[in-house]
Amino acid sequence: MSQNNCYALPGVSCVKRLVEAYHLNQNDWVCALSGGADSVYLFYALLACTKEEGTTLSCLHVHHGIRGEAAEEDLQFCQRLCYDNGISLTIYRVDVPAYATEHRKSLETAAREMRYGCFAEHLEKNPNAVLFTAHHATDQAETVLFRLARGTGLKGLCGIPEHRDRFYRPLLSLTREQIRDQLHTAGIAYRRDESNEDPGYTRNKVRQTLLPLLEEVHLSAVSHIATTAQTLKEDEDFLQSQARALLAHAGDSSFRTLVRQAHPAIAKRAIVAMYDRVRTSPDALEHSRVEEILSYIRSAKRYVEIALAGDVTFYVDGGTLYCEKNDTPIPIRQDLELGVNTLEGRDAVLILSHSPISKDLYPSPNIYKLVTEKTFPSDRMNNGYYIRSKLDGDAYRFGGMTHKVKTMFADRKLTRRARRRLPILCDEDGILWIPGFDARDPRDGNKKMIYVCYFIKLEEYYD
Repeated sequence: MSQNNCYALPGVSCVKRLVEAYHLNQNDWVCALSGGADSVYLFYALLACTKEEGTTLSCLHVHHGIRGEAAEEDLQFCQRLCYDNGISLTIYRVDVPAYATEHRKSLETAAREMRYGCFAEHLEKNPNAVLFTAHHATDQAETVLFRLARGTGLKGLCGIPEHRDRFYRPLLSLTREQIRDQLHTAGIAYRRDESNEDPGYTRNKVRQTLLPLLEEVHLSAVSHIATTAQTLKEDEDFLQSQARALLAHAGDSSFRTLVRQAHPAIAKRAIVAMYDRVRTSPDALEHSRVEEILSYIRSAKRYVEIALAGDVTFYVDGGTLYCEKNDTPIPIRQDLELGVNTLEGRDAVLILSHSPISKDLYPSPNIYKLVTEKTFPSDRMNNGYYIRSKLDGDAYRFGGMTHKVKTMFADRKLTRRARRRLPILCDEDGILWIPGFDARDPRDGNKKMIYVCYFIKLEEYYD
């Protein structure tokens, strides 16, 4: 088929709309080409737009290591198609069966993970590229129905996103039947993947059984489901924007109250977002765990720790809420040197000096929101300064009286997180200073001075 004839395909207008919406005419285009009807249709639609948009097109083919000779014929078909149209083709060969066995996944899941791994690798090598895939309205309907049957929230019912990162799907408004009819009318050849008819694959059961039944109820069921997914996506985007506005108050002493007062749809999304910011596990936070966390936030409990997947803990701590990875231990003791000391596990910096501290040493105010400075007499110079966490029975003398650290923290309403993280500056004689409190009383006649500056996001410490 010539490039001029490609303009007759309705998919061209779909590509143009997407290119205009996301300003993709300055990028290099990559088509995920399997050789099947959908990807071949996408190939011709993209090809028709390249000259008008002034961009380049290349293709990427993933050989999954399954289907034997048929897969080799798919590859040869893609090679001929690209050669005939002057398009370069990058080929990735992977072993899906071995990966599925090693990771105890179905072939369907393993193939998808490895395919997208190849896509990501290719995009990493080509920073100006964007990748187009041929997902269509029927894929969208299958995805929505499958997730509905499995159990999902509003986000899951939004189906396949039109755009994610550097992946774009321009054909979501066209059904599988429309694409095949247009290919047949245009006389365009494509490969048929017999695995798409295998009822052993979960998605094929939806495709072969459920969708035909729904189309008996209403002829346009597939298109209507896809349209509904798009409508739900708009609703989800609005709710997410409200959750982001709520998260802008994270760290404030009133944050727990704000989450309590928020509509559950907003509060739950804020909780999920807090988890997503720190998780490394591929698994999303389950609905039951979100409900559990929200119930604790609304309870009268002042302190709760909720262990989550991926070695993450969610903390309800007085008026504050926070979610952290458990792989950042706070050292029992950390020795200090003169100059700038980064405090491990505390997201803080402490500057120690025997002379007034230059402002040039201060960390950026855009990162550190509180500066605690102290100047006080030092009993002896160079006597081994260090910081540590609070210990049972801690006390030190200032203002002519001995004060218990536990009582000091309680009076100041420090959260448990603050009590665990706030560094206690010590020397060989014991506690010298705790940021936010007074320094130890000096010995009579001591005129030598020590200067300390402490920087931290301290607003998250207080109720």
